[in-house]
Amino acid sequence: MEQFSNTYENYKLEAKAVIPGSLSSFIWVYCKTKNVPDAQEPAFTRKVVTFTELSKYVRMNIANDFDLWYRKNEDSPELLQVLGNIINTKDGRTEPYIPAQPFGYPSQKTETFTIPGYPVPMVFVSRIC
Repeated sequence: MEQFSNTYENYKLEAKAVIPGSLSSFIWVYCKTKNVPDAQEPAFTRKVVTFTELSKYVRMNIANDFDLWYRKNEDSPELLQVLGNIINTKDGRTEPYIPAQPFGYPSQKTETFTIPGYPVPMVFVSRIC
């Protein structure tokens, strides 16, 4: 059996199928994690994308007329790609994984300071992400 070493958050989801939700206000999106063997992820992950989210994404990034775009791409791979982008953005899977620095190793040396009434030396540490 192939060993999968990275964590779940490191990989983006890929939309594989869609089913309209109740009252057609949202879409069920069935996803698989990219680069994960089927033996380790045998089932689909079901996510929800509302038509409001889809419409906003399409109007901001693809076309001004959402209705026309959706009718044209209702059963296309382009819709699956757009839904995957929306889901990955919502789940925070858009940035590449960067391991955090171990505690006790600030990214830059800075002067220590104290806060009056709190006698512990402190240092500013910039975030790397």
